[in-house]
Amino acid sequence: MMGLRGGTSGLKPGDPPLDVEQAGALAGALYDEGYDCAEAMVRVFVQLGAVRDIDVDTLYVVASGFGNGVGGTQGDCGALTGAILVINAVLGRRLPTTRQRYRLTARFAQQFLKRFGSLNCRELQRRGREGCRERTCETASLLAAFLNAYGD
Repeated sequence: MMGLRGGTSGLKPGDPPLDVEQAGALAGALYDEGYDCAEAMVRVFVQLGAVRDIDVDTLYVVASGFGNGVGGTQGDCGALTGAILVINAVLGRRLPTTRQRYRLTARFAQQFLKRFGSLNCRELQRRGREGCRERTCETASLLAAFLNAYGD
């Protein structure tokens, strides 16, 4: 698979790596401004410059219905869903096969699952170890590190 900085995404050769700590802090600030977990995730990576060459206003609208476990249903975690929106906004169909795209998003979902123990909002909230804000911050940091790893 071609690296992200190899010309297949918004991240370009010569771009500095994404700042993992800044991603987490920015996610927290956006969450505090009233953006839900999915919206904050998308906005972080637009502000950090990872998402380019796409209509970001439309992307913001698309992300707006995924918070609190997909529209408040407490299904799939909104922070995870937002992260996958970012991965697709950065790569989209630039990866040549569906299999490659699925493998990449599944790899991130597995990292999320390993860190938090579930992909489900209701289950994550029941565990109560960290709240949605903290999980959103940490997911943004995980995603920045993930994108950096695929940028080489």
